[in-house]
Amino acid sequence: MFSESADLYDLVYEGAGKDYEAEFAHLLGLLRDRLPGARTLLDVACGTGKHLALLADELSCTGVDLDPGLLAVATGRCPRAELVVGDMRTFDLGRTFDIVTCLFGSVGYMLTLDDLGRAIATMARHVRPGGLLVVETCNAPTEWSTDLVGTVVVERPGFSAVRMGSSTRHGRVAEVELQYLIGSAASGIEHVVEHHALGLFTEEEYAEAFRTAGLAVERAPSGPFPRRILVGRAPEVPA
Repeated sequence: MFSESADLYDLVYEGAGKDYEAEFAHLLGLLRDRLPGARTLLDVACGTGKHLALLADELSCTGVDLDPGLLAVATGRCPRAELVVGDMRTFDLGRTFDIVTCLFGSVGYMLTLDDLGRAIATMARHVRPGGLLVVETCNAPTEWSTDLVGTVVVERPGFSAVRMGSSTRHGRVAEVELQYLIGSAASGIEHVVEHHALGLFTEEEYAEAFRTAGLAVERAPSGPFPRRILVGRAPEVPA
């Protein structure tokens, strides 16, 4: 998804104000409150591993992502984690985890309700009985605005980058264009363009996908996360 800008990914989002440590602290508190004995965690769409590296200090972690470029960055950041290339709709690790997470609105790459249901069901199959699925949802249809052009500027010694983003709307799908100007003293100026499509679903549509996958679902406090947090719990094994 972000292969062309994998090296820039973290710099850009930190430049935009994303606070991984605050999100980690909030998430860990949420997990400890609901499942204090948790020991294993799978992060789906783990990206460059910024959340995963923090979580790996507390839990035995595994990460899945569709993008090998992002996983290459995560490999250096998360040496203790098992990292696997996989599609959130179809991956099968052959085992379950105490906790499965999917953060950063990554589930928004599902463009249809069918794909959303498949992704949630696949994640749910990797949750052990009594375990948790935690999903940071993407925007609802009523929350997506096409009126804004977002700009992020990153400056380091000998290096500068500007990202500008705009979007259009086609029914329940947002089409996002990101343009980067990347300049360095060593290699000059490069122009990179990326296109992303995001599915826009209501909170109830997300919740129904959880219930269809056999999970009891609740909305948890979002804290520093910019989007909704939904928590699903798998049923316990009958006595």
